[in-house]
Amino acid sequence: METINIFEFEPHLQPHFERLNREWIEKYFVMEPVDVEVVTHPQQLIIDHGGTILFASLNEEVVGTVALKKVNDDEYELCKMAVNEKARGYHVGLKLGEAALKKARMMGARKVILYSQRTFNNSIAINLYYRLGFKEIALEKGGYDRCDIKMLYDFEIHDYCRDVSDRLRKLVTDYHEKFNQVPFNEWSLKTALTKWSKKQILGHLIDSASNNHQRFVRAQYTNKLISPRYMQEEWVTLQNYQHQNIEQLISLWFAYNMQLAWVIENMHYEMLKIPCIVGDENPVTLQFLVEDYISHLLHHSSQII
Repeated sequence: METINIFEFEPHLQPHFERLNREWIEKYFVMEPVDVEVVTHPQQLIIDHGGTILFASLNEEVVGTVALKKVNDDEYELCKMAVNEKARGYHVGLKLGEAALKKARMMGARKVILYSQRTFNNSIAINLYYRLGFKEIALEKGGYDRCDIKMLYDFEIHDYCRDVSDRLRKLVTDYHEKFNQVPFNEWSLKTALTKWSKKQILGHLIDSASNNHQRFVRAQYTNKLISPRYMQEEWVTLQNYQHQNIEQLISLWFAYNMQLAWVIENMHYEMLKIPCIVGDENPVTLQFLVEDYISHLLHHSSQII
């Protein structure tokens, strides 16, 4: 069985740090002066300035490394990540990235940044950073000549998005179980001619999910979202939810909300404050729309039970 271990820098590991970084940089780029300085003097330029370096071994052979360079008390830069090609397929980069973020949090970081480039031969690295939770932000001038992308991991916002998405998943999972226990004949009953049945309420929640799905995604690609309102009564009537298969409706409602939870978990940090205008209402933030959606979902779900 292949064993991957993560461990921290010691002075005798400097040759491995240099070797691993030279392997990939010299294969695709050119070692810049700043590269040479860092890989030959990691103790002085990274460790002694409050940073750290991690290594990964595969069956006791050092096959990967990554550094955290301290920018200030709240921010670190993830840099000098390199994995030997023969270790590909063992998720060494992912394990190093996860370990680096965990270490950064322990060191008091609120944010971790990184610089990279998007050429065809570096797509694996960019996809890894997105998988770890990094989001692209504006790139300032200067730094490495080869870099054309800057990314950010914000612990506070990442934790918020994760907490909200987990809250939505739990709510939906709990009510999904309760919905499946509602007797079949109760779904179509109406207490009054003008009142919705349980089935129609569920249909309305599906409409809410579909409309907010559009808002949550579109808001992240604009400076101000302008979204139409939808005619709730007309939508419920037009789609004839009252005579639709209830098992199908429950499955669609559950699946749609699980997708929304995923969308929320992966929201871009800078977009939560984007102003959103729905119909003729006053502007609110995307964050408000997310919280309001969950409150609305809870309110109507409780009406069904």
